[in-house]
Amino acid sequence: KRGRDLGALVIQQSFLDVSEPLFGGLDAIAPGAPSRMIAQLNMMLADAASADGVLWLDAAREAARDGLAVWHDPVRWLQGKLEIAPQAAAQYGELAARLIGAARGKSKKCLVLDLDNTLWGGVIGDDGIDGIVLGEGSGRGEAHLALQAYARALKERGIILAVCSKNETAIAEAVFNDHPEMLLKRSHIAAFYANWTPKAENLKAIAKQLNIGIDSLVFVDDNPVERAHIRDALPMVAVPELPADPALYVRCLAAAGYFEAAAFTREDQERAQQYSANAEREQALDADGDMETF
Repeated sequence: KRGRDLGALVIQQSFLDVSEPLFGGLDAIAPGAPSRMIAQLNMMLADAASADGVLWLDAAREAARDGLAVWHDPVRWLQGKLEIAPQAAAQYGELAARLIGAARGKSKKCLVLDLDNTLWGGVIGDDGIDGIVLGEGSGRGEAHLALQAYARALKERGIILAVCSKNETAIAEAVFNDHPEMLLKRSHIAAFYANWTPKAENLKAIAKQLNIGIDSLVFVDDNPVERAHIRDALPMVAVPELPADPALYVRCLAAAGYFEAAAFTREDQERAQQYSANAEREQALDADGDMETF
């Protein structure tokens, strides 16, 4: 039976490549090398899982990122055929829980971004468009650009983007419209709140405007005071604890698994665009002032 017909969630995991090299670096090319065969098997299993409505837990990818020694202990395998090492059990359990949560609609739907020292370096109200740090040519500028690229990629797979920043609206929007290095444009943002209202209130307004639960929000802010305030005022909002170096922002956000997906459809891909289009229509209506002009 297909996974979707069993009346239960079925999880298929990829195989860890625990084989020792036969040809060294040529193992990826040599047809008979175990590592090549395992890689091909995992690709076939992933395709089959997608076709059959089975959840896919990519343990091999995690092991490749963390190191095989973290995920597999030959001693434990020989003692009890434990493929996943005990020290990786908690991480393995979290991956499984993320998949189950995603299948039950518990994944987050909206990424809410601060601006100053988050999407760019510096304070736009003080430094101006020419003074903020963003773009190629400096490590810090490229770090902020990487966060924008990741946010844009999330939007393209259906995650809604919003802005929550203590700023003047016109000044903040000008960066999106006029800065040559900005990857994110104003049209990508479905809800734009740049004002001096407490951020907890703005997050409530964002959820209301988008007609989603406030527990669907992930709030990314470089300021530890703002993060602590949101955790206290709105504990249902996910607030990653960003590292001090912006070069690690994307890794921190991605590793948390807030946007885990159990499946991916065209409707998922188009969802964020629909929210952005609605926001553009509302903005145009506000600007024109009357329905006839709109």
